[in-house]
Amino acid sequence: MHPALQQLLSLQQLDLLAAHDAQFIARYPAEVAALDKMTQNKQSDIRTAEDKVRQAEVRLRTLDLNAKSETDRIAQLRARQASTRKNEEYQAIEHEVATHEQKRNQIEEEELQLMEEIELLKGAVLTARAAFIPVQEQLNKRRGELDIQLAAAQKRLSDTQQKITTIRPQIDANLLKQYDRLCAGGKLNALVPLSHGKICSGCHLEVTSQTILDARSTDRIGICENCGRILYDPDYEASQKK
Repeated sequence: MHPALQQLLSLQQLDLLAAHDAQFIARYPAEVAALDKMTQNKQSDIRTAEDKVRQAEVRLRTLDLNAKSETDRIAQLRARQASTRKNEEYQAIEHEVATHEQKRNQIEEEELQLMEEIELLKGAVLTARAAFIPVQEQLNKRRGELDIQLAAAQKRLSDTQQKITTIRPQIDANLLKQYDRLCAGGKLNALVPLSHGKICSGCHLEVTSQTILDARSTDRIGICENCGRILYDPDYEASQKK
């Protein structure tokens, strides 16, 4: 292996670590927003259940007022009926009283049904609140984990960037330029090992015999003629140390 490649390998490891941490840092706001959205959805379920209770209670109060209105009207009619001297008028009032009593009975029946419905709705609120507690605990736990991971990633990225700044000037300028060009083209693994001694592990294509020799050389650089990645042969290196 060319001596400069060892430094380039170290740089690549640092660049990959930095890229991984930078990706997490960039992804963090979206992950937090997703957790917040889940919380809001669960809270919305509770508010919806609570709104149904409030709406039902408003309907119940309206029914109660209507029932009271019918009772008051019946009382007024009974007072008129008590003062009348005419049988025809008395019967007419009696008929009207019966009509209002029927309306009041219907309203009271609706009230009973609505009170039962309200009890069920209140039960749904309690169920929604109870279901939210473990979900909220899990979401809070995950948010805490993300915050810890973010702080660690930011610290690690800062340290890694300092190491990158230190190591880059130590690498051959032409080799570094080629490495940067590969990275800029989307090849984060710009320096890759030969697989089975003849296959570029970047593009998984077989390279020429000359490229293999170059990858094993201490004074030449092996370049994959298929994808342009820089090559080295770890198996060959290991065999030379035996």
